[in-house]
Amino acid sequence: MPALLTRAVCLWLLPCVVPLSEAAPVSEDFSLDFGSPLTVSNTPPCRKSPDLHALFPVTHGDGGEVRDQVLLAFGGKGWNWTVEHHKKSGKASATKKVQMLGDMWSFDLEKQEWHQIQGEPSPAARWKTNGAPVSNEGQLALFGGCTKTGIKGVQNDLWIFTPSHSGGSWRLVETEQKPPKRRGHVVVHSGTHLVIFGGKTERKGDKCMRDLWSLPLASISEGSSSVPTWTQGASFPSGCRWGGTGDLMVAPTGEQYLGMFGGRHLAEGAEEHTKKKAAYTYYNDLWLYEFAKDRWFQADSTGEKPPARDHHGAATLSGQLFVYGGRQSEDRKAKAVLADIWSYSLETRSWTQHIPAGKSPSARFMPGVAAVRYHGVETMAVFAGETLPGSTKRTTLNDVWVFDPAEATWTELFPQTCDLIPMDLLGPSSHEEFMRDLSRTGGAIAAAMAIMLVAKFAMASRRSAYALEVPETSSDCQDLTYRLL
Repeated sequence: MPALLTRAVCLWLLPCVVPLSEAAPVSEDFSLDFGSPLTVSNTPPCRKSPDLHALFPVTHGDGGEVRDQVLLAFGGKGWNWTVEHHKKSGKASATKKVQMLGDMWSFDLEKQEWHQIQGEPSPAARWKTNGAPVSNEGQLALFGGCTKTGIKGVQNDLWIFTPSHSGGSWRLVETEQKPPKRRGHVVVHSGTHLVIFGGKTERKGDKCMRDLWSLPLASISEGSSSVPTWTQGASFPSGCRWGGTGDLMVAPTGEQYLGMFGGRHLAEGAEEHTKKKAAYTYYNDLWLYEFAKDRWFQADSTGEKPPARDHHGAATLSGQLFVYGGRQSEDRKAKAVLADIWSYSLETRSWTQHIPAGKSPSARFMPGVAAVRYHGVETMAVFAGETLPGSTKRTTLNDVWVFDPAEATWTELFPQTCDLIPMDLLGPSSHEEFMRDLSRTGGAIAAAMAIMLVAKFAMASRRSAYALEVPETSSDCQDLTYRLL
């Protein structure tokens, strides 16, 4: 019996392995195709806190101007594979490495494919950044964020991304009277200005920020002769918070607002990231900033409200502010994360909870959320995030879903690939050897072994390292380094 089959059976018999009876049911037309191994190099790394936006750049064709939708995802904190080649053995190993990400990806909603956009210059890798579509939704303005896990990496730079047929390009914009550095802030556009609010900064004492700043959009357009200069507006009048989210909202009577929901604040003298309930205050109020009058006020609300939270996602669909997911405590248990959907209407001054029918994405915090058009319908797109219990290395995601409010249904456009074995990174020999061993086992045995391997690979989704050889023995399955061949 080939060594691969022997080792697969040994792994199958370990007490920690999920029995087939508890795994997902196998349909009658179930098949496995190992001719084209799954790869990790053509999908975004798994992450939390990406910045997600839909742009509609103008292109010129035979029929005149065309506005094609481009869904873009930038940055976040996640993990990637690092590959080490061992000269003595001639083999390679791949290990998960947690890192800040500075990559830009575009997602084709119709073909359901990712494409990485590369080029220099570009923003430094970061998370907890935020941006907004500008230039008639043809460009993306990105401000601030953090290049480190801790607050010491906060930034206050401004970048403009312009998509193109070849991918796109970044442009750094130098501005005057810059707002303080920050992360976890809100960014919107008012039609005439780019507006940023709040967040968290590096300073002694309370790091929470209440300030609001605006920048004329005309001054940051390419070729503008004016110097882009920030102007400070009215500060937030209520309890300071970070981790809230918001978007542009337009009232039925035409007034434009920055709508900001939720967030949290650390009590004075409390230790950060403690699980003590009194340490953090979580909010579920909605505040509106009126651009024309430079004023804040709390939105009226009748009926039930969403639970308090932070690190959720928000997007405006058909004039209503939609809120999805988030986290309601520092606990790292499943109950700490949310998967609910709520929308607020300026017309009715009330919240509505949307109860999805059918399959739904897993609960998560720090997802990327944006309004997109899918099959001609305005929907809410969700990308990545982190679920609990877990960690950045073990439970961050990279799946793509869209929610249709009219039908109250989720559609999965791209499955999470965080479970994939990085055979494409380890080199062609790993796949060739795998196929040779598989062919020697015979039809029925090969099919049984393949099913067992799929179950093992699924269970190994939260492991952090893969190489090309299975250890002959192991007394504790939790200590296994999963290896191929």
